[in-house]
Order: sequence, then structure tokens, then C-alpha cells
Amino acid sequence: MDAKHPIPLPLGYVTNTPDLYPNLASLVIEKSITTIVVGYPERNKALTVSIDKFITNLGYSIDPRIQIVRIDEHFSSVQASELTHITS
Repeated sequence: MDAKHPIPLPLGYVTNTPDLYPNLASLVIEKSITTIVVGYPERNKALTVSIDKFITNLGYSIDPRIQIVRIDEHFSSVQASELTHITS
């Protein structure tokens, strides 16, 4: 979300390179982002450890006033699976 768009909008993706965090920090500034939404598979503890580390490192790279929100993505995966079965 940013000041012009109160609804979360995807900005694409970034690759996991050594410049990941500086690139994300630049994007946050460039787009005036106020909130970052991170998919968080609460039922997959092994993956949540990696995501928590990512969120911590991201927090060190951006303005501390930027909110980072975890959203349980289990439901989106379930809905996508159901939709795939309906359209198949």
C-alpha cells in the first residue's frame, strides 16, 4: 500500500541477490510505500523461520515507520487449489 493506493497492489517480484535489501529499500522510498504485506504460511513452520529472518533483515533496511504485515497465505493457496479443480 502507498499514499496514493490504500489497497495493497503487487509491484511484481524481486530476485534474491546480494542487493535484495537495498533494492527493496529503494522501492519503498520510490513508491512512498507505507505498508509491506508478506505472505506467511503459518502451517509451514520450516518456511516461517526463513520468512521471519527475511522480515527481520528487511526491517533493518527500511524506515522503522514502515509497517510489515504478515498475512496467512494458507487460505489463498486453498482457494487457488479449489479454483484449479473447478476450472479443470
